[in-house]
Amino acid sequence: MLNYVFGLNGRLGRLGWWLLTSLVVPGIMLLGVIPLVGSAESLKGLSETQQQILVHAITNWNMDRVEALTSPAFANALHIFAGFVIVAQWISFSATFRRFHDRNKSGVWYFISLIPIIGPIWLLIECGFMSSVDIGNAYDRVSGDQIESKVFKSLSESLDAEIALRRSVDGLKVDVSSTKPKAKASQNRPQTQLVTHGAGPRTSFGRRRTV
Repeated sequence: MLNYVFGLNGRLGRLGWWLLTSLVVPGIMLLGVIPLVGSAESLKGLSETQQQILVHAITNWNMDRVEALTSPAFANALHIFAGFVIVAQWISFSATFRRFHDRNKSGVWYFISLIPIIGPIWLLIECGFMSSVDIGNAYDRVSGDQIESKVFKSLSESLDAEIALRRSVDGLKVDVSSTKPKAKASQNRPQTQLVTHGAGPRTSFGRRRTV
């Protein structure tokens, strides 16, 4: 679960990317805003000049100046908010990093978002709308996912089943041909007749015996 939310190894599908970036990250940011809202009472009554000084102090993370203008509670709320922002940004980075893995690309493609206008648009199209690359994805070996191996295993099993079926059919043909009755040689041989000369048996010296 921790790797799913915070890790950099493995892959993250399109649905998971949308889940983390559009629900989890805004939710964490909202949790960070709650302490600020609770301590916002100290911001009332600040003049325009003081508000500008406060913004400058927050930008430079000068908590002493912030406490002087507001209250220690508001300064602590800023620390809490900053912590939630860091966590949210890391989750967004992790999700996008692994989503590029799911596209069979290096996670460093995340930094395309630094290109003004074009970068964020391309990142949104690539991560939010492009389908996963399952077969031949090099990042399955890193994450331990078995998508590629399962695909090749199913193909191998199908091929083995087809080969076994063909062998069984060929064996059945051989068995059928071997059980056919062979033609008897005597049916094709011409019958020979015993030919005798004369009407009856002869006696010695060629004389016919008389009854």
